[in-house]
Amino acid sequence: MSLHSRVNVVKQLAQAMGYLHAKGLVLCKLNSRNITLEPKVKVSLMDFGMSEKKFDRPGYGCVPRGHLTYTAPEMLRSLRVESPRLVSKTPYTTQTDVYAFGTLLFELMASRYPFRGFTAEALVYIVAKGRRQSLKDLKCNAHLKSIIEQCWSYSPDDRPAFSNINKELQ
Repeated sequence: MSLHSRVNVVKQLAQAMGYLHAKGLVLCKLNSRNITLEPKVKVSLMDFGMSEKKFDRPGYGCVPRGHLTYTAPEMLRSLRVESPRLVSKTPYTTQTDVYAFGTLLFELMASRYPFRGFTAEALVYIVAKGRRQSLKDLKCNAHLKSIIEQCWSYSPDDRPAFSNINKELQ
């Protein structure tokens, strides 16, 4: 996708999330697997919250590859295994959606998940402690990098609302 098309997708996602949040709805599962692109780069959000029972193992929790990178630090700090799921005792909020949006923006600009090559355990530890993926080599302007950094703020209160993100994207 061209940079123009990727930025168009980002704008549509931010508008959709702003709309949901204005209605008091938290998406909870904002990630690239729950987004479809329709003709003319029109975006649709959905929740494919399905899992396959054949992979369930007692005492183990499982999340799809890359999904941990969308999970905010405050949620990672409270992860527990409730076999066969990995669940957070911290509830989803508008701020956790904003954190996930930062990861989506990174993924769209880098064409990969953050912390590529890290194990799940290492990723949980690193992000829960407040470290972020470096944006040094990311191929986008400083303005988009700044939005990612704001969305990835360690403190949920420091993350911008989608109304502010939409203003910045305009």
